[in-house]
Amino acid sequence: MGKEIRVDPSTLVDLATASLAAADRAGARYRAGFRHLPVPSSALGDLPAAAGVAHTADGLLADAHDAVSSLAAALEVDADALLRTAFAYRAADVAADSRLGGSRGPGR
Repeated sequence: MGKEIRVDPSTLVDLATASLAAADRAGARYRAGFRHLPVPSSALGDLPAAAGVAHTADGLLADAHDAVSSLAAALEVDADALLRTAFAYRAADVAADSRLGGSRGPGR
């Protein structure tokens, strides 16, 4: 016999909401503060390595963009899955309640 899984759909919705908020915060902070940080080689003076350092910094910013975008997308996908799971559990609860003649009472 399998183990019973108990899930509170409202808790899943809360977690989905928190995931979406985290995705929004990460994306907003990146767009507001870090996206426009390119380092021009002129800022590094006349050093022979200035162009290489600027190129490396540009690469790091591109990697940061990809990482933040991937993180935000993953959080959004997780939130969607959590919401779908919450709705499925809620629908199963309603169906079970209906089969039992509404034993859970109104609004449950």
